[in-house]
Amino acid sequence: MQKSTKFGLLGQKHDKIGESHRGAVCLEGNALIIPVELPEPLEEIRQQYDPVGCTIPAHITVSFPFGDHPDVPRVSPQLLSLAQQFEPFTVAFHQLSQFDQGDQAIVILKLRRSRRLMQLFQRVWTEFPQYPPYQGQHQAVIPHITIARLPASSLKMFGSVSQVVQKYQPQLSWRVTQLMLVVNREVIHEPPLQFIFPFAGISMP
Repeated sequence: MQKSTKFGLLGQKHDKIGESHRGAVCLEGNALIIPVELPEPLEEIRQQYDPVGCTIPAHITVSFPFGDHPDVPRVSPQLLSLAQQFEPFTVAFHQLSQFDQGDQAIVILKLRRSRRLMQLFQRVWTEFPQYPPYQGQHQAVIPHITIARLPASSLKMFGSVSQVVQKYQPQLSWRVTQLMLVVNREVIHEPPLQFIFPFAGISMP
């Protein structure tokens, strides 16, 4: 086991036990996310089949790429202020899906449309127009959690993931309590820094 370090926005230092694997890769940019916790069997699939699974928690992407390195100290207070304007809310799983990206099939948990989640997205995108989601390449953003990146022909593996999702479907809802800014340090074997922005009424861990 390898010990990595997570830093809170206010300077608190949090120790997190994580396991590295040979397939781990660095993010190609910083990301603003909503971290979520998956049932253990789904998290094991994500760790094995998503290249960034060991360096970033399971999550809903709010905006990527987000916050150039020189810009992080400036956007952090804005993010904290924005997060404090939201009360915690719940999001839920809708369906398992996949889409092609080059020679890969990206397997995702689509989420049910949530007015409060979309309000959060819109607030972030409006407050930080210099960082449109996915660099403005997609007209519509579908809230989702990435589970795996598979060869496009891996129908058997998709079926296996589907069976696990069906088994744990009653557990697939999440209370959203914070935003997280994941800052890629662009150093091999160095985990990204994680800055937490809690919602109203939520204390730092």
